[in-house]
Amino acid sequence: MILFILANVGFEGGIVFYDAFLPGLTSERSYGRVSGYGFAMGYLGSLTTLLVAMPLYAAGFIPSNLGNVRWSFAIAAGIFLVFSAPLFFFLRDHKKHCEYRPSYIQAGLERVNSTIHHLRNYRQTARFLLAFFIYNDGILTVISFASLYAQQSLSFTLQEIMILFAIVQGSGILGSIFFGIVADKIGPKKTIDINLILWLLVVTAAFFVRSKEAFYVIGALAGSCLGASQSASRSLMALLTPKEREAEFFGFYDGVCGKSSAVIGTFLFGLISYATGNQRISILSVGVFFIVGLVLLQQIDDPFLATKRAGAAS
Repeated sequence: MILFILANVGFEGGIVFYDAFLPGLTSERSYGRVSGYGFAMGYLGSLTTLLVAMPLYAAGFIPSNLGNVRWSFAIAAGIFLVFSAPLFFFLRDHKKHCEYRPSYIQAGLERVNSTIHHLRNYRQTARFLLAFFIYNDGILTVISFASLYAQQSLSFTLQEIMILFAIVQGSGILGSIFFGIVADKIGPKKTIDINLILWLLVVTAAFFVRSKEAFYVIGALAGSCLGASQSASRSLMALLTPKEREAEFFGFYDGVCGKSSAVIGTFLFGLISYATGNQRISILSVGVFFIVGLVLLQQIDDPFLATKRAGAAS
C-alpha cells in the first residue's frame, strides 16, 4: 500500500508539470491537436502494456498465478523508464531563478495561498476549474466503477474485462486524435460541450444495456469521450492560464480539481448502490455531474473565439 501511494504521488505530481509544458510546445492555434496527440500516445502506451501483460493474467488472480501477475508491474515500470527518457534528455525546460528557502514545505504552503489569491483575479479560469471539478468527477466515477459494473451487473469474466479495457484504450487513441483536430477547428469549449452530451448518452445506455456485446460498444464510445474530454479540457485550461503562472495553475487543475474530484462521485455511486441494491440506478445518477458541468461551462467566455477575432482583426 505504501509503494502504491508513493507511485501515485510521483505520477500525479509529474502530470502537473507535464501538462504545464503544453503552452510552451506549440502555439494557441494548435493546442487541441498537440494535446490530443499527447493523450493518444498515452492511451497507446496503456494499450501496449495491457496487451503485453494480458497473457500473464490468463489464469486469473489465483495463488499459483501470482508470480506471473508480479511480472506485469515490472513490465509497466520498464515502459515508464524507456518512454519517459526522451522527455528528460531532449525536452528543453525554461529555467527560472528560484530563491533558496530553508523550508520548502513552508514555501509550498505560501505558494498555494498565493495561487488561491491569484485565482480570484482570473474569474474565467476559476469558473472553468469549478466546471471541470464537477464533470471530471463524473468521468472518474465511470472509470472507477466500469469494471465493477461489468462484473456484477453483466457477469463479465476477468478476461472479458481486460478486453473491455483494451477497447476503451483503443477508442481513446482515436478519440484523442479526432477531437484534438476538432478542438482546433471549433475550440476546446465547444468540443467539451459535445463530449459531455456524449457522456450523458454513455451513462444512459449503460443503464439500459443487457448484453456484453452492447456494453463493449458503450465502452468504445466512453473511451473516445474519455480521451477527447481530457484533451480538450487541457487545451482550454492552457488558453485560460496566464503564461507566468502555468505550472502553478496547472497544479490546481490536475491536483486539486483533477484528482480530488473523484471523491464525491464515487461516494454517491456507492451510497446509491448500497441503498437501492441496484448499480444501474447508480450509473444513471452519474449523469447529474455531466449536466451540472455542462451548465457551468456555459458561464465561461470562449477564449478560442476571442483569439480568433483578435487574429482576424490583426
